[in-house]
Amino acid sequence: MSTSGRETSTTSRGASGTSGKTISTKLDEHIVEIISDSGEGAQTAGQMFGTVSAKMGNSVWTVEIIPAEIEPPARSTAGASGIRIRLGSFPITNGGNEADIVVAFNEQVLKGREEAGEFKPGCSILLESSWR
Repeated sequence: MSTSGRETSTTSRGASGTSGKTISTKLDEHIVEIISDSGEGAQTAGQMFGTVSAKMGNSVWTVEIIPAEIEPPARSTAGASGIRIRLGSFPITNGGNEADIVVAFNEQVLKGREEAGEFKPGCSILLESSWR
């Protein structure tokens, strides 16, 4: 693996909104999954993310996540649709094994992908919460 990873900075903010400590981390690669029910735009969002990442100079590989059924029931664990985006600072030649960042539009598709063992232990999960 290359040691010429990109450096990212994150600034944390306190409860009062004041700027906190800046944390920089050097990353060689990430595997991101964006998942939802069919027709909610996860694949399109992932394709846009991959395109932008490639234009920023990263190597990118995308794999679409397609449900087994043509029209799976909405909000079911087996109905996940979406995309896996592997990006890195070195040539990427496959989609990778386990996602380390997940963006889920609902908890049922998240549960289905987790039960299938698609996530790294300790991965970061961003879950849409407007349906609760």
